[in-house]
Amino acid sequence: MDVPVESEASLGKEPKETGYAFSASLISGLSVLVDSIIVLSSGIASYAIIVGVTESNIELYLSAIFFIFIISFVLFHFAGLYQFEAIMHPNNYWDKLIVAFAISFFLLLAIAFSLKVSATYSRIWMSAFAMTAGSGIIVARLCLYMLFKRLLDLGIFVRNVVILGGGDKAERLLDHIIQNGPGFVSVVGIFDIKASLSGEKISDYPILGGLNELEAFVRARKVDDVIIALPFSTGDELVSIVGKIRQLPVNIYYSSDLIGHQLTFRPAPSHYQNLPMGEI
Repeated sequence: MDVPVESEASLGKEPKETGYAFSASLISGLSVLVDSIIVLSSGIASYAIIVGVTESNIELYLSAIFFIFIISFVLFHFAGLYQFEAIMHPNNYWDKLIVAFAISFFLLLAIAFSLKVSATYSRIWMSAFAMTAGSGIIVARLCLYMLFKRLLDLGIFVRNVVILGGGDKAERLLDHIIQNGPGFVSVVGIFDIKASLSGEKISDYPILGGLNELEAFVRARKVDDVIIALPFSTGDELVSIVGKIRQLPVNIYYSSDLIGHQLTFRPAPSHYQNLPMGEI
């Protein structure tokens, strides 16, 4: 049964100095590596055991194995199977994984038939290859899910996040993180460009200061990301703030708060090139 990643983010904690900065690319890269090893080793092992290695057929079989490896990787990528969501909630993506892997073998059969070499391949080998590689990937996905779920629960991986904002927008962002944020997000500080250090709070969490205090906080502590939660109307002021934060060793994100976080945004398609826009 698929147990989702803990959704409630930790708030108001000291930045974790011993944890490793979490990145979704870490999980994706490891998943690609594991899938590659499974597909290649399954194909080669089944070939050596069932068919036997001979000079007359080794090139043909190795070509087929690498074809399956490349096509399955491409299909997995386009199906979103290497995204963080797919790896951490594998039960929701078994159908896509099975279909993508099956298509790889159907394409191999179609090409082999068109080249009139389909009879050269052992059907027992192809069936064994498909079964061992497919089941191996499924088992590996489950193991990766349990491994990373455990590491996240133990706090081995963490993203120390600071919010810069104020008013309703920052409050909505904070509430959204508490209710929907992944468990590895740790909000360790809230700052407001208009803060007067007189004990203001956002959602019962103290504001630690303004922009100058944020800079000092980031330089003194381990902070991975700064999320700016300011209105679009700040205009030039926002550009100035980003320019100052860019000098710090952190990633900068801007919180899009259209309709109170009720819409999901994705990067705009590549045909829009560098236009500053997102897709709803």
